[in-house]
Amino acid sequence: MKKKNRFKLGTWITSFNPSALEIISDLEFDWICIDMEHSTINFDQLSILTSIIQKSKIEAWVRVGNNDSLQIKKCLDLGVDGIIIPMIKSEEDAKNAIKFSRYPPVGIRSYGYCKANKYGINFNKYLKRSKNLKVILQIEHFEAIENLEKILSVKNIDGTFIGPYDLSGSINQPGKLNSSKMRKMINMYEKISIGKRKPMGFHQVKINFTELNLKIKRGYKYICIGTDLEFLGNAYRDVMRKFK
Repeated sequence: MKKKNRFKLGTWITSFNPSALEIISDLEFDWICIDMEHSTINFDQLSILTSIIQKSKIEAWVRVGNNDSLQIKKCLDLGVDGIIIPMIKSEEDAKNAIKFSRYPPVGIRSYGYCKANKYGINFNKYLKRSKNLKVILQIEHFEAIENLEKILSVKNIDGTFIGPYDLSGSINQPGKLNSSKMRKMINMYEKISIGKRKPMGFHQVKINFTELNLKIKRGYKYICIGTDLEFLGNAYRDVMRKFK
């Protein structure tokens, strides 16, 4: 599967393991996302992991725990290149996500000397660079699908990620990703996103290249494969099976 600039390939980090991340960052990913929603990674650890990723000229993204101004600000002050904000359900949620992530006049993000601007040395330079920050909203609830037209009409959104597991849970069908209701909602997500010309994202934990190719053909821009611990577990299991 060759990219040919059709999509941006990333992966997911769920543990604080700098040595492992150095290995992962040596691969040809376009972006690597550090998960702070479903992990125990803290802000000090996020700072270290972000530096490792960016040292390899790869974009460092973070998924925050929730749509919270303080949490978003702390992550951005550490100099991440992109932020994924989970459980966006409404136009108001989307507006808040943008408001918390952008400096005035677009948003209300406060100014301060921090790692992102080298503690004031590159203050003005970072202000310009921050305009290129990617703000990605996670669509993972049936209410988000119902409100997607309005959500995607909010300015300064750089794209969305579909969250199929939480989406299935929101209709009381957890894990049933191929049910008729799920297929209908995914189709609506794709149709509205394409119509609004907003980049779509998809995270496939267990790799299925047939499905990935279908997503790419449907126009998904951000493709995420696996997690650090998923790949680690698979590598060990593959070896251990040979001893049976």
